[in-house]
Amino acid sequence: MTTRLSWKPINFRRWNSLAAVLGDLGGMSTSALSSAILGMKVSWEGLAEDLHHLFLPSGPPGTHAAHHFHGPPDPAIREQVLAAAAADYETSLMYLDIALQLTVQHLYAAVALGATDWPRLVRAAEQGVAGLATDAHDTILYLQRTPLYVRNDAIVHPQSLVPLTGFDNVGNLSLLRLSTAEPAEGQLEQLDELVHRVRPDLRPNVVVGQDMPPTMALNWVGTVSYTVDEWRQLNDLRAAFGFLLPGAYEIGPRVDQMVDHVIDTLPDSELKSIVFAAGPTARRPVPALDDVPAARAPDRERFAALLEEGINAGEAGEAERAAEIFRQCVELDPEEGVAHFCLGQELIALDQLEEGLEYVYRAQAIGWDRGEVRRKLIQGHFNLGARYFGAREFERSLPHYRRVHELDPTDLETHRHLMEALAYGGELDEAFHHAGMLLRDHPGNPDVQLNVSAVFHQAGNDQQALHYAEKAVELRPDWDQAVEGRDALRRRLGVE
Repeated sequence: MTTRLSWKPINFRRWNSLAAVLGDLGGMSTSALSSAILGMKVSWEGLAEDLHHLFLPSGPPGTHAAHHFHGPPDPAIREQVLAAAAADYETSLMYLDIALQLTVQHLYAAVALGATDWPRLVRAAEQGVAGLATDAHDTILYLQRTPLYVRNDAIVHPQSLVPLTGFDNVGNLSLLRLSTAEPAEGQLEQLDELVHRVRPDLRPNVVVGQDMPPTMALNWVGTVSYTVDEWRQLNDLRAAFGFLLPGAYEIGPRVDQMVDHVIDTLPDSELKSIVFAAGPTARRPVPALDDVPAARAPDRERFAALLEEGINAGEAGEAERAAEIFRQCVELDPEEGVAHFCLGQELIALDQLEEGLEYVYRAQAIGWDRGEVRRKLIQGHFNLGARYFGAREFERSLPHYRRVHELDPTDLETHRHLMEALAYGGELDEAFHHAGMLLRDHPGNPDVQLNVSAVFHQAGNDQQALHYAEKAVELRPDWDQAVEGRDALRRRLGVE
């Protein structure tokens, strides 16, 4: 699927077949190897499913816009999916480490390979000795020096590296290990020298720390890390600055290459010729899944005329007519972000909020003006949150208030509504977290005091609820709502 651009499949069946043949040749049980392969398969396919939920297509099938993506609008769901993707990817790398180690051990038992385990095979590859190490030199060093470095130093024992995840609008997931340590003097210059040396394709005038972030420089180095002789220095630089984990789309083909290299070392036999008759995975034709269609040539004059007509109708207050015209624009050229944005804007004006927001998100993913998109997303999500809040559907209001708060953390009205929706929706821990922030940032605001009073009342603590209601009245004595709330709490508690 095109929504899995950050991922490539691995031929786990072929690897399992290899395990069976190695067991037959070496006379050993390969159940542990098969279990490791299965573990990686489950987490690898779990990652694909995570990406399917993370990247939502921003245009109809059969258009280029279908290959621009946005994530779930609800920040909480988006973070859950990102966390799941990181966990599945890290788990895959751990199983990869185990499966490679066991594969080499069984290969040694089956064909008396010079290397008895994975670390010795890596050393043989580094030294360029004959045999598998020579044939698979780049593949072995890539799998050792990138994914397995990450596994050993950043996943099982995070030390001072913290995980961050992110994604873009064309289906790329990034997993960043960001260091919390202070780089030592001269390390930035060391990194600048290293990246220019191992990546001569980088423009000479690019300076790391000025034109290129250190994490990006380390990622550039990581793509050719097998060429780095100063491995200890690279480790130190990664620990000092942080780095991107290698992409799953890079690792998948490397794993298949490694399996094929091992198969090539097996002695010729009828069993081998039958089991591996399909040939190397990398050389097989790959069926097209959802190819990007050839770019259409829309009628630009017709599009421009319709767009102008729709804008004029919108400015004249004819929102329904404008929306219908903009629908024609989207149909005529689904690649134009302005058409999606204008349609979303008119649908929001017509209070068709869910559909309107979807078109605004499509415009954002295609690449429309961020400032305009942000303002319209704030309007649409706030109105939806208010609609559900007014209907006392607090759980449905939450993702919309969360999204507005994410887009504009300084908006006080949204923050107050979010806190109350959390309390009424039963999310008391998070509600009190926001109450603390609001009281810290707006101690003299009577609205905040009364909202916090409502949160304590919802939590069953009327004594504290009365305390904040009285503060609200103290700050604004003529506010009838605050006075009524305070008096109701006094009667409830039997306070004169």
